[in-house]
Amino acid sequence: MPAAEKPGFVSYSIQRIDRPDANYMLFWLQNSRNEHTLGIVGRDARHNKKWKYKTHPDLTAYPAYNSDTKNEVLVWLASIGAEHMVPAKKATNLPTMTEDDWLRLQPKAAKAAVAAKEAAEKPSQTAAKPKESAQKAKELASKAKETAASKPKGRPRKKAKVREICMYCNKTSHASEDCPVKLAAEEGPGSEDEEISNSEGEDKEAEAEQSSEPETNRHQPAAAPQRSQSGRDASHSPEVQDAYEHDPDLLRWVSGSLDQEKLELLTRWSTQLTGIVSPKPPQEMHLDSEGQPLRWLPTNTAINILRKLESQQVTLRLLELSQISMPVAMLRNNASAEVATLAKTLAKRWRELAVAALDCATKALERRA
Repeated sequence: MPAAEKPGFVSYSIQRIDRPDANYMLFWLQNSRNEHTLGIVGRDARHNKKWKYKTHPDLTAYPAYNSDTKNEVLVWLASIGAEHMVPAKKATNLPTMTEDDWLRLQPKAAKAAVAAKEAAEKPSQTAAKPKESAQKAKELASKAKETAASKPKGRPRKKAKVREICMYCNKTSHASEDCPVKLAAEEGPGSEDEEISNSEGEDKEAEAEQSSEPETNRHQPAAAPQRSQSGRDASHSPEVQDAYEHDPDLLRWVSGSLDQEKLELLTRWSTQLTGIVSPKPPQEMHLDSEGQPLRWLPTNTAINILRKLESQQVTLRLLELSQISMPVAMLRNNASAEVATLAKTLAKRWRELAVAALDCATKALERRA
């Protein structure tokens, strides 16, 4: 409507109506001819005094207006000329709201009511819809079965190969049942001795190959021998010799020279003894503190290693570098009585040597002071 044809409103009245669905605040606009038009509708949908105001759809002469406060609505009414308020009780000829009018204020409710009326007018059609949908579902299911039967079946998917780790030697080249370590243990103690001797022979062959390398590589000093050389020089100092001059065996144990072949042999035995020592292979895989599977070592093999270890002249430097004292100490509580006895004997011998060396060093310091 053009601006010249806008109705001229002179006052307004506020009508409060509470309904089950919401609370309403109707702003009726009155012109000079005492005609009323619904201009603003306030709605409290949840009955918590949070009002939402907006213009009525029939008020097309002005742009749509929305607000959350009543004061802003009053300012907007004054802007269109309705400055004076007439109480609803004194206002005359206020229109009466019908149910259709209330439905117009509720778009969702109006749509629901229209849908209910249409469903009531056409009950046969609404009742036929579920049957039709069920028939369509059956037809689609039958078509799906026919297409599935007509299509050729694809090749079955191959299962991914999972490489299992052997619980006896930590290798993936063979299964645990075919492990040569297990088979050697089942044959008897003689095969275990052969296994140890074979491993020693392989180590000697590797050392021979290393000795056949060019002289430039062979004479290059390695990191471990450098450390052992420095430690040996420190142990041969005059102070150390004076401290252990009354006990040559103890001096040899503290300041003995480092034998590289013996160190490699003790390191290999330390690795073997770190695993699970039992007469039969364990049925379940055991993991160490780092999550790695532990190797299985037959009891007879462990006994042979401990007996050979008894005949070896072990020095303090060899114990430190090979770390063989830790697995030997763990075997003191082994289920095999012979393994536990041998381990206790070795651990006691090394402990007594360490205590004696400490006492001699303490007395030497006291004499020097």
